[in-house]
Amino acid sequence: VTEKVYGQWLNVHLMSGTAPDICEKGFAKMTSGDYVARFFEPLGDYVAKPNPYNQPEYLPEDVKQEYPGMVKLLAENPWRETFNDGMRGGWDDKLQNHYAVPTSFFGAVRLYYNVTLINEAKQLIRKELVKSSYDQWMAYRVDNGFIKDDAKLKAWAATDEPPQTLGQLLLSCSAIRHIAQLRGQDKLVPIAGSSYSQNMFADAYKIPFLSEYAQQVDMNVNSTITALETYAAWEAGVWSFEDERVKAYYKCIEEVCKEFPPGFLALGRDQAINRFVLGQAAMVASGAWDANGIMKGASGHNDPSKDFEVGIMTFPLPAKGEKWGEYVSYPSNEAQATAGAPYAVTQRSQNVDWAIDFLQYMSSYAVNQQFNRDAGWIPVIMGTSPTEQMMPFSPNPFGLSKGAGVNFYPGSTNIRTIYDGQLWLYMSGDISYDTFASRVVEGLDNKQNGVRRLWYAEWEKTRSNFRNDERMLATQKIREMYKNDPTASDKYIRGVFKVVAGNNGNGIRSDWLDIHPDEEFPEF
Repeated sequence: VTEKVYGQWLNVHLMSGTAPDICEKGFAKMTSGDYVARFFEPLGDYVAKPNPYNQPEYLPEDVKQEYPGMVKLLAENPWRETFNDGMRGGWDDKLQNHYAVPTSFFGAVRLYYNVTLINEAKQLIRKELVKSSYDQWMAYRVDNGFIKDDAKLKAWAATDEPPQTLGQLLLSCSAIRHIAQLRGQDKLVPIAGSSYSQNMFADAYKIPFLSEYAQQVDMNVNSTITALETYAAWEAGVWSFEDERVKAYYKCIEEVCKEFPPGFLALGRDQAINRFVLGQAAMVASGAWDANGIMKGASGHNDPSKDFEVGIMTFPLPAKGEKWGEYVSYPSNEAQATAGAPYAVTQRSQNVDWAIDFLQYMSSYAVNQQFNRDAGWIPVIMGTSPTEQMMPFSPNPFGLSKGAGVNFYPGSTNIRTIYDGQLWLYMSGDISYDTFASRVVEGLDNKQNGVRRLWYAEWEKTRSNFRNDERMLATQKIREMYKNDPTASDKYIRGVFKVVAGNNGNGIRSDWLDIHPDEEFPEF
């Protein structure tokens, strides 16, 4: 069932009262915000108690013998604390008492590569390196500084390792294109890009290139940069589309997108995956959720001679001495990864106890591990482990927090529409960077739908959240006083902090005055 169809289907059934007892929240509009309290059961009381299916009698014998401490934790800890992420992947931080039950870690996004094609590209590179003058495809990368022609390049070319730096990746892409030309394989491209994967590269390179702005952009010093903070910093002159660092970020993504097939923005995720599996692309970007299908597809051709081995690698960064290398700091870490595929219980269910019992069974140590191994995903319960095939997708804690990246996507405002539309035109080669930047700036300066509207929208949203937070405080105090819930007190304290920090939207007005001391706050 496709993502778009499922979201529409779930919205309709939630509104009509015919939704199933348990549903995966997915990308449906009515599984977020105030809709959560309207349509789904609050599970706070259940997740505060141990999961009965984690009792010792349900655990494998080898686990009980080798890890007695973990057995005790699984049996005695609250259900939510048996998840690797503390169940944060299913927790609604605004409503506090509403949980959905995650079932899998989607894992980190990686680059899948065709080992055969990458080895052929490296073989071609090795032949070039012994020549006195390079062919045009390699000379372009060397002469323009994408890759440094030194001992490090020769050492890498002599191995079977995939690209370790962006320069090596782009050089491999040029070699693949040359192979396609020599063989007359018009459909063979370096990267099976699509509208789905373009943002994966943009996200992978945003922290390494733009984290230098983080301290100045983070106005409330909470280590998470919002879209309003990003564009407020733009107004204050902290960053500009004319900054060399910002230009380098976009130019880097543009260069990667040149290795996608023509018209890639019209291609969907399935088309990109199919191109790679058919051997018509050397690489494709995706997450662990596609691993099982890709691995089986690559080794399951009707003609065994077309089968190939699939490798996994991280997104390589520009190295020092390569083009854009001077602008790169650290990669984005994946330590904040939360569990996904959360299942919730609908309020109109006539079988709430059965539904919760099933979710406890699904998220028990033994069942969750087996379920995810069969599905080719990563389990979410403490002590579980993925299959060897899924190990490369385990979150890497090295690097900077994702909160350190500027945020160009302010919800469903006009700014996002303009930014997205112009970015896609730029990445597809239809407009230049200068045109992209000038059109986005024009949108930001628009008095009706630009940054001024964003200030007002964020203020209005904060005021709405403030009222929801106050209702949440009353709920937690009642749970503490009448239900003796030991977790309610902590949640109440955190809620008070959120209410004080939000200050009914006055904090946003204060930030506005810091940047626009002589202007009235915008009203719409």
